Formats: sequence, structure tokens, C-alpha cells
Amino acid sequence: MSQPIRLNPHFALHSRLIAGRARHASPEDIVYAWQSPYAQGIRANETPLQIIAAGYTADGIMMEMIAQDAKPYTDAQGNPLRVLFHAMPATKKFLRELGIAEQ
Repeated sequence: MSQPIRLNPHFALHSRLIAGRARHASPEDIVYAWQSPYAQGIRANETPLQIIAAGYTADGIMMEMIAQDAKPYTDAQGNPLRVLFHAMPATKKFLRELGIAEQ
């Protein structure tokens, strides 16, 4: 499942990751992990496009993250803004989806 994809530097955290029950890490930890992914890929058959990634926080905790394109918002080069709407410590199921965990 894992395939190279350039992570757009233009992204935003969904408000549910900043405050509320879906907050499993600080916004700073999520940004750190997103900007230095260990593995990444695209979820097949999802509309809008979903990008999945696993990355480490500064404290060494592997996070699973999911973002989607926020069309029609793009940067000057036409790259879509990505909204991270899911981030939590990585599960074995998620790592298998990325192809980096044992079956």
C-alpha cells in the first residue's frame, strides 16, 4: 500500500485535533510527525483523496495520521491544501495498511 507521495507543506489541523475528545497528542507533536513521515500512502477509492502517513513525534511516539484534500483551496502552484483530521498513536492495523507491520 505504501507509495511515495509528496506531502504538501500547506496543511491545517482540523479543530477536533486541537481540542476535544479526538485530541491524542499536542498540535505541535502532530505537526512534527506530519512534516517528517516514516511512511506514507494514498487510500484507494476515497473521495476526496485521503493521504495516510505514520511519523514520529519529537518524543519518539509513532503517530498514525490521515489528511484529505480541501478542494478548492490550493497554493500558487496548484497544490491542494490538506486538512489533517485524524492523528493518534499508531495501531498495528494502520501500520499494516501502510505495509510496514507484520501481518
